[in-house]
Amino acid sequence: MNAMSSNAGLALLSAKKLAEKLGDKNVGTEYLLYGLSSAKGSVASRVLSYVGATMVQIENAIRQTKATTSGVVDSNLYFTPKVKRIISVADNIRTS
Repeated sequence: MNAMSSNAGLALLSAKKLAEKLGDKNVGTEYLLYGLSSAKGSVASRVLSYVGATMVQIENAIRQTKATTSGVVDSNLYFTPKVKRIISVADNIRTS
């Protein structure tokens, strides 16, 4: 995961920011989906847009399924094991 593409880095950063904003300590696949939709011009964002899944719609769906807090969490956000595995597989595909 050393030489991550700029789109992948943006997606992960966006996922983390939304999780933090919603008071969630873990960055799960729902946040990863949001992050992928935020990387404008990426293949993932184009596919999501094509099927009608916009960044706003994804955020709203996450908000509906998450109990929000004041938005204040500690600074240690964690990727869930499933998201870590997705990142690893994506990195392996990228380097092969």
